[in-house]
Amino acid sequence: MDVDELRLGRVLAVSEMAAALVLLVGAALMVRSFRERYLSAGGIDTGAEVRT
Repeated sequence: MDVDELRLGRVLAVSEMAAALVLLVGAALMVRSFRERYLSAGGIDTGAEVRT
């Protein structure tokens, strides 16, 4: 192996780790978003009904 092949291997390894980190952060944000959506009180607020 020459120096260029070693450099290419390092660049590929670093770029793979960066891509994995981006995917991990994206997955964590998606899970947090789904969790907030699940725990939020959605729909119609029936506590403020007007009765006639």
